[in-house]
Amino acid sequence: MDEFALDPLTALLETFRRHGSCVIQRRILLPPVVDLPAQEPGGRFVLMLSGSCRLERPAHRPVAVAAGDLLFAPTGAGGRIVPEPGATGELLLGTLRVEEFRELPLESLLPDWVHF
Repeated sequence: MDEFALDPLTALLETFRRHGSCVIQRRILLPPVVDLPAQEPGGRFVLMLSGSCRLERPAHRPVAVAAGDLLFAPTGAGGRIVPEPGATGELLLGTLRVEEFRELPLESLLPDWVHF
């Protein structure tokens, strides 16, 4: 059976498990607003440790994010994290890199942000 014949999320997670690495770049206290410009190469992740905020992206509705939520963006997807009014919070910001893409281009699996 083709290991990538599964749904795209399962294929992505399996690819990272086998061939990827995770680098935590910084721990951030909210507020302020955190700009997340599109980056090359590798995907970006945001893990909300406490509090609440929203992910804002051009031409999309805001996405509510709460403690324990994970956001993942593939290469080239930008946005910003905006704290809810009067709220505080803490998050981890990092990158995910795949050592070997093989025939599985990451951008074809996840063309935009994913909220877990």
